[in-house]
Amino acid sequence: MSKYQQIRVSVEPEYKIDLAHDLPAIFKHLSGVDNRLIEGHQPALIDLVPMLVRLSLSEHADSKARTIVNDYLGELEDLERQIQNCIAGWRLSGAETGLNQMDDLFIRLEQALSEI
Repeated sequence: MSKYQQIRVSVEPEYKIDLAHDLPAIFKHLSGVDNRLIEGHQPALIDLVPMLVRLSLSEHADSKARTIVNDYLGELEDLERQIQNCIAGWRLSGAETGLNQMDDLFIRLEQALSEI
């Protein structure tokens, strides 16, 4: 390992406009859990999973939103772990497959949250 350098592989956000515009229902509920979102912080979807965990545990969050998030949370957490393991093992095609699956889950979560 180099003394002064390191190799990084990371997941970067790639929104059409931004999180608030592309996934407004998710943004609405998560902005109450993490103020950085209001200030313009644009995390990748994989980085929203821990925020969803906090939302699901928050007594101040809308109970319907918590129920909906809980319906998706287990699968999202499993995917997050799988993607992180693929990245750590340099299996980037596996990570890409997991990210695509995660995109689909977030779209379904967005649709479910927008109905409340």
